[in-house]
Amino acid sequence: EDIRKFMKETYMTSDEKINLSIEIAAREKRLLEPLDYDRGYSLYVGIPFCPTTCLYCSFTSYPISKWKGRTGLYLEALFKELEYTAEKMKGRPLDTIYFGGGTPTSLPAEDIDAILCKLEQLFDTKNALEFTVEAGRPDSITEEKLKVLASHGISRISINPQTMNQKTLDLIGRRHTVENVKEKFHIARELGFDNINMDLIMGLPGEDLDDVKHTLEEIEALKPDSLTVHSLAIKRAARLNMFKEEYADLKINNTPEMIALSEACARRMGMEPYYLYRQKNMAGNFENVGYSLPGKACIYNILIMEEMQTIAACGALVDDRVGVVVLRVAEEVELVVKQVHLQDSLVHAHRLYVEALAAYYIEILLGQCGLLLCHLVECTLTQALLQTGLMLADLALDTADGTVYGSIHISRRFLGADNQTNLTHRDLDRLLAAQLAECNRGIRILLEVAIQLLYLTQCILTQLVLDLDFSFDDSELHKIIS
Repeated sequence: EDIRKFMKETYMTSDEKINLSIEIAAREKRLLEPLDYDRGYSLYVGIPFCPTTCLYCSFTSYPISKWKGRTGLYLEALFKELEYTAEKMKGRPLDTIYFGGGTPTSLPAEDIDAILCKLEQLFDTKNALEFTVEAGRPDSITEEKLKVLASHGISRISINPQTMNQKTLDLIGRRHTVENVKEKFHIARELGFDNINMDLIMGLPGEDLDDVKHTLEEIEALKPDSLTVHSLAIKRAARLNMFKEEYADLKINNTPEMIALSEACARRMGMEPYYLYRQKNMAGNFENVGYSLPGKACIYNILIMEEMQTIAACGALVDDRVGVVVLRVAEEVELVVKQVHLQDSLVHAHRLYVEALAAYYIEILLGQCGLLLCHLVECTLTQALLQTGLMLADLALDTADGTVYGSIHISRRFLGADNQTNLTHRDLDRLLAAQLAECNRGIRILLEVAIQLLYLTQCILTQLVLDLDFSFDDSELHKIIS
């Protein structure tokens, strides 16, 4: 009763939503009880490729067609990160593994097999509670790829139609048919997959109540093991938002009737709601709810939303959820700074603090795995450089005359030419700015912080990555602090 009163008075929540929240919270508690939050962890492996980018999507995903024959570069960097993560997490129980993106099944079957073999080599995958692979886009799935997943004992896959109305699929840029969804679903069943999730989105452009009814009827006929019902959330970097003038005539409707229909459909199939979350800009101001049959809930989904456990994320543009580790590192950095302050050395304290933070982020996010800055750019940061076949080879900054300026030497590695081109940091800014609109919030922050660190601390971060020599100007530091 206290919970009900608090939610009603503080958030003005309806009785219907309070009941849903309490039901899910009780189920989550039971599902998570066996886990060791302090010692255990989960692993996320990110694959930033898709067949195409959907109209509403703001996730980091690049057309796999542009990477044909070059995905080995990505795997090379990913494996180094995985090796580092396995070493750091040695001795801790691995609870869940989630292979997401993007669309992991966009990769060729041999690449998928190579990644899964690497995971089995480095981690205790056999004792994990679950191993999910997002096969999301039906146009990325082949029987050969599903056989690869089955051979590695993958316990859960997602085949995500989002809608079963062909006109909507065409509109949102998904190059597959409704029949493709059914075909790939049946192939997966024939191969023995007994935990298949399907994602739907309520509020897709142009869809009405009848369209939603049709989608739910088709899904109910397939009988998946779990159903995740999303309310459309239009993010800043989605094409639907960036080019909103082109889609001004499209109506976006998400009504209580649509949400109620989806819940009724899930419950008719014997499913129960097991996790829930909300986002900004959601159509109809509703929520995302995951339903599953008993014993088929996705533990990882609960962990990532409730932030109850450390999740080590490997791959391009992924977000670690580090629990206890962050607190410990923060305490260590604070302790270092306090010790240095006792020596009354402002410059030394500043440098140690920046180096400690930079080393931590390189260690945790990049894996301290010997990645040069060129690999970082090739595999994670600047799609502009990737698309033109450029590789960042060296960055140098100087403040000898009191003015920060820089030059970047770029080699046309993928074009096979050795000629060098000098760009000022203003050129670099323009190059990066062209891509910021397509980057997610996290990578934007990373780029901005990286540039600030390079300019304001005279290549401390670059020195850590590339081991370049640098000179430190005390007067510049005092100006910055002032």
